[in-house]
Amino acid sequence: MQEITDEIALRKAEAKYEADMKTIDQKDRKYDTDLAALDAERNAIKQEMETLKTVSKDNVERTFKLFS
Repeated sequence: MQEITDEIALRKAEAKYEADMKTIDQKDRKYDTDLAALDAERNAIKQEMETLKTVSKDNVERTFKLFS
């Protein structure tokens, strides 16, 4: 019994593996980019909410001072 290496099949398998890994890497980069964009949007919304809270608090205080 002898082990025979099939170089053509091995090269095809390696090429398919590399192509699949490249596809996975591209998808992974896209997910990272999308996640970063969503995180930036979330932070902007949190900042806007804090600003609105501050403005509404200031408006309430001014209204109480005006009618006091």
